Amino acid sequence: MACGREERSHCSDSETESDQYGECIDESFEYTGSQSPIKSPIKSPVKTPAHSESPRPAAQKQNVGFNKWLQNKEDDTLSEHSSLCSTRLNTAESDLDPNDFDRMADQIAKRVKKELSLTMPEVKAKPFQERYVPQNYAAKSPSPSSSSSSNLRPASHYCPQCSTLMVPPTSSPMLLIPCGHTVCQRCSKVTSCSVCNNNVTSVASNIMIQQIIVDFEEIKPSNNIHSYKQEACEDQQEEYNSLILRCEVLESESDDIEEKMAEISRKIGKEKTQIKMIENQETNIQRQIEELRQNLVALQQHKVEYEENCHALDAMREQEVMKLKMTAETASELRAKAQKGVSEKAEVKTVNLNLTDQEDVDRDRWRVGNNEWCKCGQCKPMDCALESCCEQTQ
Repeated sequence: MACGREERSHCSDSETESDQYGECIDESFEYTGSQSPIKSPIKSPVKTPAHSESPRPAAQKQNVGFNKWLQNKEDDTLSEHSSLCSTRLNTAESDLDPNDFDRMADQIAKRVKKELSLTMPEVKAKPFQERYVPQNYAAKSPSPSSSSSSNLRPASHYCPQCSTLMVPPTSSPMLLIPCGHTVCQRCSKVTSCSVCNNNVTSVASNIMIQQIIVDFEEIKPSNNIHSYKQEACEDQQEEYNSLILRCEVLESESDDIEEKMAEISRKIGKEKTQIKMIENQETNIQRQIEELRQNLVALQQHKVEYEENCHALDAMREQEVMKLKMTAETASELRAKAQKGVSEKAEVKTVNLNLTDQEDVDRDRWRVGNNEWCKCGQCKPMDCALESCCEQTQ
């Protein structure tokens, strides 16, 4: 049904008077007659001429007075619906997206229909022709000869496309959605509006302007002002009942929205609690990361120090290795020299021994040759030469 888009497009279009009548009609809140009349202390805002308390003697004067009353009624209806539409439009544009507003309006309309069918099943709604159109009205048609009455009809009572008087059942006024223009039933079977050339997505019966046209055609100029007041009060009462019903539906929808908001608020509280816990964990992890980073920096510093110590010890070891090598070479040289000295000493000793032995032999030989005996007088000269003398063994 697209109520939100329908209301916005209707309220923004002010080309003809018929468009103004159709702009604020919400088809989802059509009065079906099943709602029992509500007695309201509100007086009818319909303005009536002060000089029409008594019937006029001339039909032309009565027609002029009726036309003025009807024009005042239409002006009052237009002002009320324009203010209502402007309020809805501002609320919808400031708070809701157009698609969300349309979806909500569809839900409200379905709920209203469901509540009406559940709460009042015993009341059977009458068709529109039985409620608003007389039984013999369908056979009537506007007569071309009645120039005085046709001249008094507003332009909004005629179809802007075929100029046909929009009366049921064949030429009922139909509201084109979403542009909001009103045409007759035969001209509504199109895909685009003939006034603004906008695409037509759906059509709906314009109940308010249809009721105004039927009342206009049904009421005769000879009727007195009391019948005008009575019908105006009935229309106002019907509109009041429709507004009350819409208010109740909107209040119910408001309660549902408040419950959903409360549930959403609880969920938001839970989510915020989780977010707080995650933030605390994040803070702890960040602190641990900072501590680990500091430990890593300290370990890296210790590593650098140990590496420097290792390099220094490696240099010291190289120096000691070089010293050891030099010491080993020196010791080897000294050992070679010592070995060489020992060999030379042994050779000298051997030479000395050889020289001594030779002297002894020579001496013994000399003694033998000279027949000398040992001092003991027992050794032979040969024994002395062979070193077996007692003198040498002592």
